[in-house]
Amino acid sequence: MVEAFLLLMGMWFMIAVAIGLRRQSAAPVDGAASWMAAAYAEPHELVQVNATSFPEADLEYYDRARRELELEGLRWLGDLEDLSLSRLSPETRTFMRVFADGMIRGAVYHVRPRGMVVLLQTVLRIPRELRVIELVTEIRGQFLSTSNTHNLERLELPPEVVSERLPASTPLAKVVARHGERIAEHLRAHPEQIPETFENMAEVLASVARGNEALGRFWRDRSGGQGRERGERPRPDQSEGAVEDKAPREP
Repeated sequence: MVEAFLLLMGMWFMIAVAIGLRRQSAAPVDGAASWMAAAYAEPHELVQVNATSFPEADLEYYDRARRELELEGLRWLGDLEDLSLSRLSPETRTFMRVFADGMIRGAVYHVRPRGMVVLLQTVLRIPRELRVIELVTEIRGQFLSTSNTHNLERLELPPEVVSERLPASTPLAKVVARHGERIAEHLRAHPEQIPETFENMAEVLASVARGNEALGRFWRDRSGGQGRERGERPRPDQSEGAVEDKAPREP
C-alpha cells in the first residue's frame, strides 16, 4: 500500500493544481513536495469497511481478485478505507482489499473518479478507471513494491521504496510471480537479511505505518521540513497500527 497511496495522492495533486483548488483539509497547493509533506504529516486513519458501502466500486473485480490471489496462496484479511485520503480526495474515494502471505502484504483497489475529476481525465491523461494490485515485502526498512501501475504513477518514491511497475493489463498471477522473483533475487544478493512476516492485519498495518513514515520523511526533506507546520489536515483519532471495526467482515 505504497503505490496505492502515492497514486491517489499524485492524481489528486495534479487535479488540484489544474483547477487551482484550495481545500481547508489540505495544505496550500504550491508544489508537490510541500503538499505531500503535509498529507503525510500525521498517521493516516484506516478503518475497516463493508464493500457494499461503495456502490460505485467494481465489486466483481474485488471478488475476482480475491479468488485469484487466494489461489496464489495469499489470505484475505479485510477491506480498509483510508479516511485521510478520502477527506482530501472525496472524488476518488475507494477501499482496499488487503491480503497477506508470510513475507508479502498486498492490496487491490478500484478507483472510478467522479465529479469534476472526470472532466479533467483526458487533459491530464488519467485513465477513466483504475484497477490496481500492489504487493510489498519489507526487508530491513526497505520496501520491495510490485504493482501494475506502469505509466500511472506521477510522484517520485523515496529511496526506501524499490518499485517495479508492470503494465496495467498484467494478470494478477503474473504480478504475484514477479514479486516472488524479486524477493528471491534480493535474498540471493543479501542472504543475511530477513524479511518481515505478515500473519494478521495488525502486522500489515504496522508495516504500512513504517512505509508512510518513510514517505513523510522524504517529502518533508523535499519541502525543507515544512510539512508538519504547513499541514492543516484533520487529525485522525487513531494511528495506522489499529483499525476501527466499522463493519462486519465478509464471509
